[in-house]
Amino acid sequence: MITRRTVLFLGLSQLICWGISYYLIAAFGEVIADELGWSGTLVYGGFSAALIVMGLTSPLTGKLIDKYSGRFVMSAGSLLLAIGCAGIALSQSVLAYYISWIVLGFAMRLSLYDAAFATLVRIAGSDAKRSISQITLLGGLASTVFWPIGFFPFCIFRLAGGFAGLYRVCTADASAASRHSKRTVQRKQNGRRPKIRCF
Repeated sequence: MITRRTVLFLGLSQLICWGISYYLIAAFGEVIADELGWSGTLVYGGFSAALIVMGLTSPLTGKLIDKYSGRFVMSAGSLLLAIGCAGIALSQSVLAYYISWIVLGFAMRLSLYDAAFATLVRIAGSDAKRSISQITLLGGLASTVFWPIGFFPFCIFRLAGGFAGLYRVCTADASAASRHSKRTVQRKQNGRRPKIRCF
């Protein structure tokens, strides 16, 4: 049986993970291009690389969930999200930037809907439908919530500071999700500044 508490924690985890990964480029794309002096094509190409990695690593993710459980896989994914965000914040070369996006691509596959839904189905089978719908609703709010969360730290601390804020949110999410999921399983088993106006 999937408890309301489990749905709430997984839903919040999805909201955070989507907000700091998939929607990251929409909030920071122009900022990255201005900060590093790169073309938009080059900057947004990193996200395209991440999407390719997501597709290529889907079979592996399913095997990892079957072998190690969704708790382990999603917690690892959240930590990789933090590493990817830190990598982008510190990138000064195209190679480092794209490697960071490759890490984010794998992290997104480990931590977003697919892994969460597979985990719920393993717990409750066909009875997981309602929980999946509720978690999807929370995850769908990610862009609304995280665009301003990412934007205002940037206004104060610029690019590195904005990503540092996302890094802290992500590592906190990984830690909280891991602790809660563990309790659930135990019960079951017994530089140049861009010219951007902030306001």
